[in-house]
Amino acid sequence: MAKYKFEVDGVATIDDTQVQSNSSIQDIRIICDTKDNDNYERATSVIVLIEVTIRIEEATKDDCRNLMDWALTVSGDDVYKTVNITIKDTNNEIRNISIPDVFCKNYQEHYFLNANGNETNCLKLNMIQHRGKTSEITNT
Repeated sequence: MAKYKFEVDGVATIDDTQVQSNSSIQDIRIICDTKDNDNYERATSVIVLIEVTIRIEEATKDDCRNLMDWALTVSGDDVYKTVNITIKDTNNEIRNISIPDVFCKNYQEHYFLNANGNETNCLKLNMIQHRGKTSEITNT
């Protein structure tokens, strides 16, 4: 079973790589795309999107609050951050990705009852890398 570490430099770090029970990080997606699927744009500008879903719970509440504060930042040096993602299986690091110059495109919190009647609290963070910065991504 894969475990994840998600970090926005200077904002929040959620590290499930050492946790034996349920992960706080529910979903991580890294998407390389073009604007409106335009072939010309593919040749000139690929964009990178990052989507993360995190359970809001005692262990993550401060980091979730900090992520919301970052999402509300509209100017200055605090808008663009480096996002680091580590993925591990039982014994080995599978991926370590660092994506600089990322800003928060969309922040959502969801509070609901799931199909089993259990309360589920989570945030979904959609981020996008500043256009033209894909060559600065490190992927090991």
